[in-house]
Amino acid sequence: MTPLAVLRLLHVPFWRRSPLAPLLPALGVAVGVAAIVAVDLGAAGAVGSFRRTLERLEGSATDVVTGDRLPDGLARRLAAVEGVEIAAPVVEAVAVHAGDPLRVLGLDPLAERGIRSLGIGVVESGPGTDRGSGAAGSGGAGAGAGAPAAADRIRELVGVRGALLVSPAFLERHALRAGDPLPLVVGARAVDAVVLGALPRRVQGLDVPDALAIGDVATVLELTGRLSGVDRVELRVTPDAGRRTLAAVAALLPAGARLERAGARSEGLGRALSAFHANLRALSYLALFVGIFLIYNGVLLAVLRRRDVLGVARCLGATRGQVLLGWILEALLVGIAGTAAGLALGAAFAAPALREVAGTARSLYGVVGAADVRLDPAILVRGAVVGLACTVLSALVPALEAAATPPAHTSSRSSVERRARARRGRGLAAAAPLLVLAA
Repeated sequence: MTPLAVLRLLHVPFWRRSPLAPLLPALGVAVGVAAIVAVDLGAAGAVGSFRRTLERLEGSATDVVTGDRLPDGLARRLAAVEGVEIAAPVVEAVAVHAGDPLRVLGLDPLAERGIRSLGIGVVESGPGTDRGSGAAGSGGAGAGAGAPAAADRIRELVGVRGALLVSPAFLERHALRAGDPLPLVVGARAVDAVVLGALPRRVQGLDVPDALAIGDVATVLELTGRLSGVDRVELRVTPDAGRRTLAAVAALLPAGARLERAGARSEGLGRALSAFHANLRALSYLALFVGIFLIYNGVLLAVLRRRDVLGVARCLGATRGQVLLGWILEALLVGIAGTAAGLALGAAFAAPALREVAGTARSLYGVVGAADVRLDPAILVRGAVVGLACTVLSALVPALEAAATPPAHTSSRSSVERRARARRGRGLAAAAPLLVLAA
C-alpha cells in the first residue's frame, strides 16, 4: 500500500464526511503567511522610499562637513579651496504641524547651484491656487506661462519672513495653499511660517519627499530660535581632485568638525530603519507561531477521530512509514491551501501595512517620502516556504503519534490518555523554569 493509497483510502473519505475539519489548520497557516507577507511588503516599500528620499536630499554631494553649529562663513572659505566645486551650508530641523512631522531644510539658494534637485526655482502652484498667481504660479519640470522666474522665486524665498516651499502632498493633507500661515512647533517653541508655494512632486524621475519644507538658511535658523551656525556644509569635489584637496578642506575646519564622505549619514539611518524592519518581521512571525498551534491541534484532533480507520489500514498492510507519509501529505495539502490564501491576503493587506509602517517610520526618522507597494517575488516565495515548512513541522508530532500506534491499540483511547498523563508532568516540569524566567 503506497502513501497515496493511504491518503485516498484513509483521508479523502474523512474530508468528504467533514469538509470543514481542515479549515482550522488552513486558517492558521493563512493568517500567519498573510501577516508575514503584508508586513514584509509594507516594510520593503517604506525602506525603499526611505532610501530614495535620502538620495534626493543628499543630491550630488561627495563629502560632508558636520559638527556642532559650524560657523556661518565656513562654506565660503571651503568654496575657495582648489578642487571644491560647491560648498553649500545646510540647517535642518524637524517641525510638527497639526501632529504631522515636517522636515525643514534651510538652504542657501545661491550656494546650492544644483547640488540637490529639489526644485527651488521650479515650483508648482499650491493646492487650490489659481495658476499664474504670484507665489503659487504653475511649475513642475516645465513651468507653464505665468510661472515666476527662478530669480523671483529665490528673492521671495530669501526676502519673505518665514517663507517655506512645502511638499504638495503635505499641503493637500492639511488643505493649505500659497500665502496661508503655517503654524509649527519646533522643539518646544511655537513659531509661525508662511507657505510660499509647493515643491514639485517629481524631479528628474524621483519623488520629492511628501513631508519636506525648504527655506532660506536665515529663515530656518529663526524658526529654530538660533542666531547663527549651520548644521553641515555639503561639498562637491571635482572628480580629479585628490587627497590634497581634502587635506586643504580638513585644515580649514574648526575644532569639533569632521569631514565625512557623503552617504555615511544615510547608511546610519538606513541601518536604523533596517532594524525597525527586523522588529516588524519578528512580530509578524508571532502570528505564524500562533498558527502552528492551530495546525498542531487540528491534526492531533484528526488523528484521534480516525484511530479506528488507522487500525484497519495497519491491519491491511500499511506500514508505519506509509501512514506517516499519508499524514504528511494531508498536512502539505492543507498547507498549500492555507499558504495560497495567505499570499492573497498578504498582498491585499500590504497597502494598509505600508501606511502604518511608513507613518511610524516618518514619526521616528522624519525622512520617509511617498511609498508604494511592489510585489516582490522573493517576499512571496519566502512567505510560501515558511508557511509550508511550519505546516509540515507542526503536523509531524501528531503524524508520528499516528504512525507509532500498534494496530491492536488503535481502537482503544486509554493508551492515548495514559501517554497524555505521563507527558503532562514532564511538560509542567519543563515549563516551570520558563515561567520563572518570564516573571
